[in-house]
Amino acid sequence: MGKLVLLNALPINAFPDRWQDFAIQVRRAIVEDLKLAITENTKVECYIRHTGTVQLLQQILNIKLEPSAQLYRYNEGDDVYVITLKNPVRGADVQPSAEEIEIYKIVAAKGILL
Repeated sequence: MGKLVLLNALPINAFPDRWQDFAIQVRRAIVEDLKLAITENTKVECYIRHTGTVQLLQQILNIKLEPSAQLYRYNEGDDVYVITLKNPVRGADVQPSAEEIEIYKIVAAKGILL
């Protein structure tokens, strides 16, 4: 069974080496999409190290999250979302609002879509 994965960017090297060819679909999402993805038994893994973004997600989703700089490795079945700041400020630890983040739903599949 997959898990809900929160990333701050999409690392291409997260996908399995055994996948010679693969396709990635990116869809804009909203906060409600994230809320719907979380059920009572959902395992959530956060790979976002920006403290302000993690705190905002905790408030919005009403779950405990910890900032993390670990590397993510994709597993089939993972429910992947990328959460980024619309206007990042380098070197500043800002506390964003829900209106200041972008959310993207990521779907990956082995093979070619051409």
